[in-house]
Amino acid sequence: MMASHGVTAEKIKITIGEYSPYLAEELKFNGVAAHIVQEAFALVGINVEYGFFPWARSYEYAKFGRWDGTIIWVYTEERARDFYYSDPIIEGPAVFFHLTSTSFE
Repeated sequence: MMASHGVTAEKIKITIGEYSPYLAEELKFNGVAAHIVQEAFALVGINVEYGFFPWARSYEYAKFGRWDGTIIWVYTEERARDFYYSDPIIEGPAVFFHLTSTSFE
């Protein structure tokens, strides 16, 4: 998602949270989604700087312009009021993992 305040620099700053294997600070290229976004921007001469933060903080930093954008959020109408969405870069089913000792429905 990109904030609507616009970006005109040779570098873009994007907030992200941990969501392995798509996004993770310790993974090569910071994960597959981060790598796809980085390569797309590289095609038009823009370098990407990623900042890893808790998800709520990532959203707020992008929303209020402290960072230029944030990536791989699921589309909601509420978020679309603050951000532009690209076409999906990764599609597939969502799954949840939980401890077998915890009830989950």
